[in-house]
Amino acid sequence: MSGFQGRSIFKNAYRSDIIRLVIVCGGLYALLYFIEITFLQTKAGTGFFIENIKNKVLLPLDINTFFKQPWSLLSFGFLDLSFWTLFTNLIWLWLFGSIIEDLKGTNRVFPIFWFGFIFGGLVLLLVHAFGLSSQALFASTLGGVSAVAFASVAYRPKAIVYSIFNKGVPVYIFGIVFLAISIYFNMHSVPTLVLFFAGGLLGFLSQNVLHSFFEKVRTLFTNARSYFSSNDNFIKEKTRKQSSRLDALNIKINEITDKLNANGLENLSKEEIEILKFHNKL
Repeated sequence: MSGFQGRSIFKNAYRSDIIRLVIVCGGLYALLYFIEITFLQTKAGTGFFIENIKNKVLLPLDINTFFKQPWSLLSFGFLDLSFWTLFTNLIWLWLFGSIIEDLKGTNRVFPIFWFGFIFGGLVLLLVHAFGLSSQALFASTLGGVSAVAFASVAYRPKAIVYSIFNKGVPVYIFGIVFLAISIYFNMHSVPTLVLFFAGGLLGFLSQNVLHSFFEKVRTLFTNARSYFSSNDNFIKEKTRKQSSRLDALNIKINEITDKLNANGLENLSKEEIEILKFHNKL
């Protein structure tokens, strides 16, 4: 990934699904940690916190318990119980998610991540029903991360992520490393491996068989965010109409930036890329 592409996340951080997921996953971990510390100072200890707060966002693998808190299927994949596990998973998310955001545009990583761990959770419930897992409660961001990783490799396996000794390293190499590390460190955890491969399968299918479905989901997410939050594109259009001092170059840059965020770098012409590069140097 070139330096120009990599800066797109930082420049438009408020639009990046990667940033949103880092905030959600990191914020949820920090919130639960500080609540647990608070309860630790009380006479009741952490028992109430674990039973009535923490366990409610974890996925019960027993189907009868799951039916008592079905919302956990939508939340368990945003949480890791270990800080370093969460940290490394978010690094992988950043690496693979950047390929999708740079080349295809924004509002695509979050749906893949979310549906990836939801599908993985459903497979986990099925596996537990057949007695292949004895774990009672489960939480991991690995399902969503693997979905994004497999989607990235399936979409553009030879996309250059990093350069070593002036030689580009394609994303599929990082995919192989991610696969090997995930299997090695989780070989004794059946639920984690099941979640990893189930999420990865959905991520892979999101770029071919399920491509049209995920594009519709992306449109739905985009419209929902525009409705419930300030619409930056609308503000820009309104500013253009009201301000007579806005010159043609700034209008062109705004249009190219909107096109970049919506459709990715590959949909820009050479002239548009040069205009953005010139603008970044100012």
